[in-house]
Amino acid sequence: MDMATETGSKGRILFDTYNIVLPKGTGVATYARALIRTATQIGYQSELIYDYQGDIPKNLELAKAILFEDKEKRLTKLDHVRNMVEAWSNPWKSAKAIKLPDASFLFEEPIRARMMDTDHRYIARNLYSIAGRFFSAHRRLYPIAFDHKPDAAHFTFQLPVRVKGAANLYTLHDLVPLIMPYATQENRKNSYAMLKEIARTADHIVTVSEHSRQDIINVLGVPENRVTNTYQAIDLPRSAIDKPRANVEDEVTGIFNLDPDGYYLFFGAIEPKKNVRRLIEAYLSSRVRRPLVIVSSGGWLNKVELQMIAENPRRADNSGIMHVGYLPYEFLVSLIKGARAVTFPSLYEGFGLPVLEAMALGTPVLTSNTSSLSEVAGDAAVTVDPISVESIRDGLRKLDADDDLRAELRVRGLAQAQKFSADAYRDRLASLYAKVL
Repeated sequence: MDMATETGSKGRILFDTYNIVLPKGTGVATYARALIRTATQIGYQSELIYDYQGDIPKNLELAKAILFEDKEKRLTKLDHVRNMVEAWSNPWKSAKAIKLPDASFLFEEPIRARMMDTDHRYIARNLYSIAGRFFSAHRRLYPIAFDHKPDAAHFTFQLPVRVKGAANLYTLHDLVPLIMPYATQENRKNSYAMLKEIARTADHIVTVSEHSRQDIINVLGVPENRVTNTYQAIDLPRSAIDKPRANVEDEVTGIFNLDPDGYYLFFGAIEPKKNVRRLIEAYLSSRVRRPLVIVSSGGWLNKVELQMIAENPRRADNSGIMHVGYLPYEFLVSLIKGARAVTFPSLYEGFGLPVLEAMALGTPVLTSNTSSLSEVAGDAAVTVDPISVESIRDGLRKLDADDDLRAELRVRGLAQAQKFSADAYRDRLASLYAKVL
């Protein structure tokens, strides 16, 4: 494809903001931010499109200011009805992308991670609400029209949208809705249809591990030459990597009342594929006398896990479970760096970013020997059978008793994390875009 370039640019790539606008972080949001930054670094003009819920005001500077209001309060019952009618009544209707003004009175610094530094920003009215209904009605991806279309669109998630007249790329992180349907709350039939339609129509599919690549090829029937694994970048800020040990210990002790190197840590959503129930069972049966700290502010299908946490609070002998909700990033970094080990025995992951983040911060890791996790961890973690409570228990006991092993895992983990450095990711992404665009 001939790419329309501007001065100093290889071309214009549009990215969605489906996850990066969320006030609390997700793994996909972390992926999307790294992707957008890296595309800019290798010479592409990065542009973003936001889902603007409600009617767009004539004053587009005001629209930019309203963009980060509480969306649930803004989308009325009438909006939902109008979206449904719009999606069902005209199958050829497109979303209209409207360019936001570059100048704005909005003070962006507190929400910088949700806005991103980028060349241009667009909005489309009720984009994902209408797109979802459009796909349900017509089994086609909802088209987005531009006055001056980008050369390509790279969607960071399985979204039922496409940009008319551009190369459309989709990152499929995993096929959990198909492989583990009992672990999600999605409409399985709709998810399968959407993934199949993306597989059929995408100019290229991107994924984040060889395990996920093979799943996409085998389950969705995508030819090998149309699926590229770029892995994911570990691009922690220097402030996190270089955070002084004294500061870590002050925060771990003063804020959380924990002993440095004296607790085990899980962080992430409490949901079925994360395998938190078996982790708790393994921890309780291990009889280790260091607490298990679970940092999680959300999840689903987790009634049993939450009950187990409530019934096994931290005790006087320092064993038991401590549940912490959402944390600012700098405090989570301290908990990771101060942990005796990060525990992540997930049943299935497309990549498994918590494993890599812990390694890059110098913390030993216990993780699963399945899905992409064995790819990411290599020989730098204690790996366990995530189905076996006994295997997880034995892994915890090993980390609890062997300080020499933990010291060795720190060294191996730092080396393993370098395989997923920002430089390595930059090279893989540059190769992908040169081939596809």
